[in-house]
Amino acid sequence: MWDVVRWLTVIDYPYTMRHAEEFYADMELAMACGEPQFYGAALKTSNLLIGGVGLHPPRAGNASEGEIEIGYWLGRPYWGRGFMSEAARAVISLGFARKTTRLIVATTALDNVASQNVLLTIGMQNAGLGLRDYSALRGDDRIVKWQMTREEWEARSSS
Repeated sequence: MWDVVRWLTVIDYPYTMRHAEEFYADMELAMACGEPQFYGAALKTSNLLIGGVGLHPPRAGNASEGEIEIGYWLGRPYWGRGFMSEAARAVISLGFARKTTRLIVATTALDNVASQNVLLTIGMQNAGLGLRDYSALRGDDRIVKWQMTREEWEARSSS
């Protein structure tokens, strides 16, 4: 489990049933408000949950209006098979289906090359290096920032 959790920005470890119950209560509330924040990634053949993708208000303190953040996780046995690129691409489209979304952002650890490849594959642009303004589980506050504007998404979607 640490192989997956070590890349996540904000998560309790070890993750208990209480954490899961709190997470799902928050997600139910977001769904009831009409803006889902979490989407499960499942195998098409068996409907087995293998990961998830979230859209949420950015954790960075300097976020602008119309900005949302994408984050995701995928079970270790499914890495390197294109599943997360497919899921994240679909969720990016859902994010831009919200009329108020003008920018989708993400962050990765400097050494999380696999996640950076997912973001490149779905069309996000490297926006440079930075420091987190919130604490991360790994304790390393250096990040690579990523972004996609509505205009970039529309250009990719129409081609």
